[in-house]
Amino acid sequence: METNSKIFLNSFPVSGIRNINKKNLLNLISRAGTISRSQLANISGLTPPSVSKITRVMIQDGILVEQGTIDSTGKAGRKEINLSVNPESAYVIGISLTANRPKIVLSNAVGETLDTKDLSDLKFSEIDKTIGQIISRVKDIVFDNSIDKKKLLGIGVSAALSLGSTEDVLFSLPLGWKGVSLRDRLEKELNLPVKIEARASALLKAEISQLEIPKDIYLINVALNTGVSAFIGGGIFNPMLNGFGSISHLILDENGPKCLDCGRKGCFETLASGISLVKFAEKLKMKKESKDRQLHNLISQADGGNMKIKKLFFNAGKYLGQAIDSIKILFNPSMLIVAGEVGRQNDYAEGVNFKLNELGYKNIENFLRFSQITSEEAAKSVALDEFIFAKSFDVDQLKIASDR
Repeated sequence: METNSKIFLNSFPVSGIRNINKKNLLNLISRAGTISRSQLANISGLTPPSVSKITRVMIQDGILVEQGTIDSTGKAGRKEINLSVNPESAYVIGISLTANRPKIVLSNAVGETLDTKDLSDLKFSEIDKTIGQIISRVKDIVFDNSIDKKKLLGIGVSAALSLGSTEDVLFSLPLGWKGVSLRDRLEKELNLPVKIEARASALLKAEISQLEIPKDIYLINVALNTGVSAFIGGGIFNPMLNGFGSISHLILDENGPKCLDCGRKGCFETLASGISLVKFAEKLKMKKESKDRQLHNLISQADGGNMKIKKLFFNAGKYLGQAIDSIKILFNPSMLIVAGEVGRQNDYAEGVNFKLNELGYKNIENFLRFSQITSEEAAKSVALDEFIFAKSFDVDQLKIASDR
């Protein structure tokens, strides 16, 4: 093993090792917010002189800043200076493309939201016009905030995608898109790299960024439709793009409503998704509006105490609890996260917990959590993860941005 390590190190460029060390320290500092050099050495496994040398260069490059002091763990009475990421060293754009509350968000290098642009007035069925308006509003948000374009590293897109999508060609039932080449047009007209993620994976990235030690995670995003993603073996796996791991058409009640997509009765989409709640509500002869608006109104009514609507959400949540039981048996993730505007609705969440208790699960809070991450935060996470904190990202690009 020692020989293999030496061979690997001898064949790996020294500059590559330095960049990896810089990257690891940058990630640690970002997660901590502020941290001392001695703490970095303890956590990273690098020697204190190495940490001092690397961080000194990053301070000179404008990537890090010194901020405040703490008591040293070494000599009595000695103070240590904390380090933090320079928020003005770089900027990214996040774009959330969902049927409800689509938005553009401008973020600095530490993930602080500087500005947003609403996209809810766009008609996504008018594809060329919609993309043109998105491009125009990205330019506006950069101009309005006087952002140095040379410090703008890229655009992350979180989108409500359907099966068959790739980064180059998007299919989206909620948006009414079939074979849309969004990335190509954004990159050509904005002259920036673009990363596109399915919404569930974007939400998962946002969740992982808040965990000290990421675990194996399975995330279910319940909105109008349902998306899933997983963090397995240290990497994001997106089941929606190839079908594996999706629960949308998992049969939960063989006597339930027939699904127009899979052709079977009682699948998850017909019993526990946002679209199923809208269809059940239509039987109550509610006001007819767009499905995303109907769902938003249903959530408001349930939160406002409408007992009929509260019961609809509770019963739908019980079906998700049943689906979670299947996921636990098949995948046994150490953590399971329920996200989305339906997933985090109180009555829906109560239904999930009720069913899991009924099935005999104990200490449910140890493996199940309900996400409060918003679409805006998810879109930011795609951009930050890809263009600032990704393992493959060259941290020296931040130096280049600062030099400009």
